[in-house]
Amino acid sequence: MLTLGHSPDPDDAFLTYPIISRKIPYPPGIDIREIVLDIETLNKLAIVERIDITAASVGAYLIVSKKYLLIPYGASIGYDYGPKLLIRKVDRNGTVVAVPGKYTTARILTEIYLREEKNIENIKLIDVQFEKIKDLVIDGLVDCGVLIHEEQMESFNIENIDLGRWWKKRTGLPIPLGVDIVHERVGTETAREISEMFRKAIEYSYRNVDEVLKHAMKYSRLRDPEKVLQFIKMYVKDTKLTRESPEVRAMIELHRLCKRHDIRPFSETELDIRIIE
Repeated sequence: MLTLGHSPDPDDAFLTYPIISRKIPYPPGIDIREIVLDIETLNKLAIVERIDITAASVGAYLIVSKKYLLIPYGASIGYDYGPKLLIRKVDRNGTVVAVPGKYTTARILTEIYLREEKNIENIKLIDVQFEKIKDLVIDGLVDCGVLIHEEQMESFNIENIDLGRWWKKRTGLPIPLGVDIVHERVGTETAREISEMFRKAIEYSYRNVDEVLKHAMKYSRLRDPEKVLQFIKMYVKDTKLTRESPEVRAMIELHRLCKRHDIRPFSETELDIRIIE
């Protein structure tokens, strides 16, 4: 019995539905138990190695890469788009920023952006449930806040920065936001079988969009199926990651910038990318 974690969001649900619903066969001798938790909780479970297969922020992957293998399918990548940073004000003496988790990629991007573009070194982070961040900024309770999931598609009348677009301009690369990983304890052969399940799951979901979208809508805060499908297509790709792919080079660059700006705990780790072949 292997645990498979995903967040309660339409893109993760769209990807994992064929696996959880047994629309594709499991390898012999393997059963899977679904774990649905917010991405930051999944990140923390991966860091303490208590989950077998899981979606994780790339931020968390920078910490656990020596223990978890990278599934080459199903990564959440922003191609000239990504999390949205709302800025009410910045203060060089201390800017309070709401982030959706200490280990999220959005948190890393926000810190790099504020340090490089706004010259802010004294960044005071508070971890907030992602769906509450927008209101905290609008109500003036925090100076800045970074939005993930469907909220990043909204329009705002205060300064807002698409961090994926900024990252592309800054590095020339897409922004890797989330990945699917499997603990090395499952063994090489089982890891390959799980990776193949993810490949087949993406194929199934895009062959049966209406069926899978109906399931994914249960996890969306949007009620318009067309907008939900638009969001899903932004982040559920059939791209296969390789060591040479720009998405993986971007992970390496993200880690390098964490070290350059001493963004902890990421700057204290060594990255060991092991993609399942």
